[in-house]
Amino acid sequence: MAILDHSLIRAKELAPKEAYEPHPFRIMQFGEGNFIRAYFNWMIHQLNTTGEYRGRAVAVQPTPHGKKMSIFNRQDGSFTVMLKGYMNEKVIDESEVITSIGEGINPYEDWERFLTFAASEELQVITSNTTEAGLSYTYERLEKDRACLSFPGKVTQLLYARYQAFKGSKEGGLHILPLELIDNNGSLLKEIILRKSMTGN
Repeated sequence: MAILDHSLIRAKELAPKEAYEPHPFRIMQFGEGNFIRAYFNWMIHQLNTTGEYRGRAVAVQPTPHGKKMSIFNRQDGSFTVMLKGYMNEKVIDESEVITSIGEGINPYEDWERFLTFAASEELQVITSNTTEAGLSYTYERLEKDRACLSFPGKVTQLLYARYQAFKGSKEGGLHILPLELIDNNGSLLKEIILRKSMTGN
């Protein structure tokens, strides 16, 4: 069976070329589950296809036990979304190849690659879907040479490395869009990050 990757997509014309061009990595996403891929990544794919946006996401493995990053990279980040339902009083039943993820990173094995995005001038957005359990405070040391286990810990590490790379300039600012399905998710994430920043754990 052929692997769904960019060479197959080009050969079979499974997606518009505008969608899988090597757009800049403008988004870092924590989480690789069905919800974020079929919702957020699907929308980014649509924007790339129409030319309203030009950006790809790098997906970060949220826990040490994940197994999807090697699959993502083998498929050039591509996957298929099945759309079923009703739109404008018409039945929708179709599939679409999505190409808005460009790379998967396991920060527990490739910490330096993770940190390269901290200094990237092209990075604009951090988004996430790590479930309610992922958006909680965990006591842990903020190390310089390895990833924290928690999602807020890794975001804190990224933001600190970015602060250093940009020497505190506002030009290094990012938009943070958590997608965890809990009330006030942005405020909660901010509270945890500030707590970790002030205590070092």
